[in-house]
Amino acid sequence: MRSSSSFTPPLRRLVAIATFGAIALSSTAHAQLPDFGNFGGFGGGSNEGDVTVTAEFTPPADGQPALLFVTAEVSAGFHIYAVDQGKLPDGSGPQQTKLSIAEPAGAKLLGPWQPLAPPETHVDQEAFVGLELREHGGVVTWFAPIELPADADPASTEVAGLLDAQICDANNCIPVESEFTATAGDGFPLPAGVEVKLADATAPAETAVEPKALDAADVEPAEPLGATGAAAARPKLPPSLRAAAGPEYDLEKVNVAETEDQSVWYYLLIAFAGGIILNVMPCVLPVIGLKVMSFVHQAGESRARALMLNLWYSAGIVAVFLALAALSVLAGAKWGSQFANVWFNVTLLSVVYVMALSMLGVWEIPIPGFVGTGAAMEAAEKEGASAAFLKGILTTLLATPCTAPLMASALTWAVRQPPAVTFGVFAMMGLGMACPYLLIGAFPGLIKFLPKPGMWMETFKNTMGLVLMGTVVWFLSFLDSPLVVPTVAYMLALGAACWWIAQTPNYEPLGKRLLAWTQAGMFAAVAAMGCYGLLYERVMLPRHEAEIAGRIREKVAAEKFRFVEELASVKSVEDAYARAEQIATDLFVSDEPWQPFDLQRLGAILLREKKTVIVDFTADWCTNCKFLENTVLKSDEVESAIAAAGITTMTADFTDEPAWLEQVIDKLRGAGVPLLAIFPADSPYDPIVLHGVYSKDTLLGHLQSLQKTRTASLAPVGR
Repeated sequence: MRSSSSFTPPLRRLVAIATFGAIALSSTAHAQLPDFGNFGGFGGGSNEGDVTVTAEFTPPADGQPALLFVTAEVSAGFHIYAVDQGKLPDGSGPQQTKLSIAEPAGAKLLGPWQPLAPPETHVDQEAFVGLELREHGGVVTWFAPIELPADADPASTEVAGLLDAQICDANNCIPVESEFTATAGDGFPLPAGVEVKLADATAPAETAVEPKALDAADVEPAEPLGATGAAAARPKLPPSLRAAAGPEYDLEKVNVAETEDQSVWYYLLIAFAGGIILNVMPCVLPVIGLKVMSFVHQAGESRARALMLNLWYSAGIVAVFLALAALSVLAGAKWGSQFANVWFNVTLLSVVYVMALSMLGVWEIPIPGFVGTGAAMEAAEKEGASAAFLKGILTTLLATPCTAPLMASALTWAVRQPPAVTFGVFAMMGLGMACPYLLIGAFPGLIKFLPKPGMWMETFKNTMGLVLMGTVVWFLSFLDSPLVVPTVAYMLALGAACWWIAQTPNYEPLGKRLLAWTQAGMFAAVAAMGCYGLLYERVMLPRHEAEIAGRIREKVAAEKFRFVEELASVKSVEDAYARAEQIATDLFVSDEPWQPFDLQRLGAILLREKKTVIVDFTADWCTNCKFLENTVLKSDEVESAIAAAGITTMTADFTDEPAWLEQVIDKLRGAGVPLLAIFPADSPYDPIVLHGVYSKDTLLGHLQSLQKTRTASLAPVGR
């Protein structure tokens, strides 16, 4: 019988071509740099891979020990390194596969792990020049002799363990940690010439509870200890040095103070109010101009038609909120998390860009009343149901990087409720956001203050086009740097495609217009392949990776030089150990303001150094986060209060939505970013959590309270 445990890397993606007019919403990505795979035939591969691990053991028989078999099935195109993968003299090289057993207590390995089939080998000429690489592809099974506890019944015993490795394809390597549980089974026949190897009887065997010593392969990227975005590499310290670095913060002990739960009606009401306020948040303002123009046109319409158009607009708003509720219930997605997906950002950027071109008069979108010059097509003077619905969708999508006041409380509560309640709260937010438009549709007299249609509308429309161009720049600001140039190039191609469509006016026969659209669409598709398949994959990404590799080499060289200086001054074993402890401590303890957040660093400063820590959970695409950072967190008053209270500050970057950081936010009962957590030194597992938008006075109140506590703890008992 075999039991399995599958490792699925945090990166999932749906490949889409950002051609003109397409809107692709794919699953959440968690990588710092997107891999476009074989996009347009130019890419070099995929960075989506996984490994499935199964295990079983054969009981001891006929004087032979029990044999533990562990099988790893690797995704097509990926390979896993051998258990005896070597290193270069300087210690560099790929991570060798490590297998260990954890349970039951007293179980131990009696010999080394061996593969049933030898690995494929070749000498590397690229990353680790001159090193023999030993790789397994497809399915590989390792076996090793084990000793079960003396009182264990093999029929009911389970042997638990861990596979620690990395899987790689031509472009990417993904760390893998997969637990397995083995029960008694038939095992596998050993190939001819393969024999069970037993360790030297004089050497201590590795038991299920014995800590492993540090070796060269113990230093590897480890996402849960990663700083932000792309997880920084952190060493796996040996147990003897872990105390020096400080304990890792245990998320399971976190106890977030629950606000007194109100009734469902209370949360529905604040969700509705938060939706209304969302209309005046900065994220929505770029597309509000579209709706203002619609109101001007509706002033000459009948009440019934005006109400119908606003109902369609509201339906578009509510539809997006319900879709976000579905993502929250089914996939655990956070508010605004779709902006962590590079394809969503590039696609929405493209849509906003072609809208801006239309408002600037370069072309006309052939949806009545969406955006147009009003000169070439009489129907474009009147808004249609489809235009109203699409405007509602676009307005809401652009609103999601913002969180209006009251929304954070409603979202935080809603995501922990049954699905029906979650959908109800999200729907009420949508209705709140749609409320002003429904009122105007029902009572057109509310917009009598707007001037009648005239030449001013052309100026207003062009101004809104420039505002949308500013929104495009905002999108570019949080794309990964190697993507910016290809995206700008693709924008130029989209502009050319729009211009080509405009050469065939809307009064031309349908056949000619369809031909122009087909030609423009094909051009945009080819441009997408060239920009993202060729320019990104072959030019910008390698250049960016080479730049990063150069910086890493410089930093590693400087650290090696510093380490050599340290070694030169070592005079004894005790001295060496003391210096190793200091290095371990320095890895995680720093006085740097707003240093990268990880759990080991939090534990070292909070639990070992006994210092209060503030963690700002933020993202590059989160407009509210940037507003709070500039106006509250980094204001003179708050910085003075932080310094007076002796608080260490950290930044947790949620831009790429790393899985480990998502778990931290979940433990803090957060619904997304912005989120601020204050971990008091005297109560480290009872953090103060501020969800959504918070005021300077609220934060200062908490800081002053912490300062009083610190002052009291430092006060002398007597004179």
